[in-house]
Amino acid sequence: MALWCLSPRVSRLRRALRVLLACLLATAVPLLGVVVANPPAPLTGAEKEADSRIRGYWGPRTANTNWCEADYAVSHYVAEFWNSFSSLVIVAHGVYGILRHPFMELRFYTSYLFFGVVGIGSFLFHATLWRSMQLADELPMMWANGVFLFNVVAMQSKPGVSTRRKEVLFALLVVVQTILVVLFDDEDQNMFLLCYGSGVVFLTIQSSRLDAQFKVDTPLLEISLLSCTFHCCVLRFKCTALRATL
Repeated sequence: MALWCLSPRVSRLRRALRVLLACLLATAVPLLGVVVANPPAPLTGAEKEADSRIRGYWGPRTANTNWCEADYAVSHYVAEFWNSFSSLVIVAHGVYGILRHPFMELRFYTSYLFFGVVGIGSFLFHATLWRSMQLADELPMMWANGVFLFNVVAMQSKPGVSTRRKEVLFALLVVVQTILVVLFDDEDQNMFLLCYGSGVVFLTIQSSRLDAQFKVDTPLLEISLLSCTFHCCVLRFKCTALRATL
């Protein structure tokens, strides 16, 4: 009787999740395109001068972007205190995955490992606001994307079929993206947003196909990906206005 009563609730929850996914898809993807097409304006001379007067342990900001937290407001040794320490949650997620699944395949082990690397890079970037640490944050995000994309594509391969070509293809893709970001993102994040954002969109589409293939009714992964994309896009629009009030 309890299971019979629970079944309609589960069905309603699944329908609600599918509606939420559709709403996120309809808003996050266009927002990502707008952010790439209309990046934040470069700092003016006065803004650069004000930025250089901020005295923290790590010196003036050399990164080409700054998020919505006042620099060195909490600690003289950490530029963006809350952004930095919230990044450690990502590290904890990677460590938990490795400890929780000690005998998983290498490709899944690598996925959790990259979670930890991304979290460490994010901490270093927000703590220092150096360009070198920004790359330590952004490049592992793209590398992790490459691993995730390979995983979802490999899951659709037939048993016994070699995935070597796909491994080489995704490795080359990551190398090309790395070179593009290092060479062309000196003044803004356009190339990173394009490379990383397109990977997230492709990952969402492939995950949806896997849901259909394996008859998964709760698209939690897709909702998480698009929620993160929506959150980042909104912050890119609002950071300038928010920082002006800090």
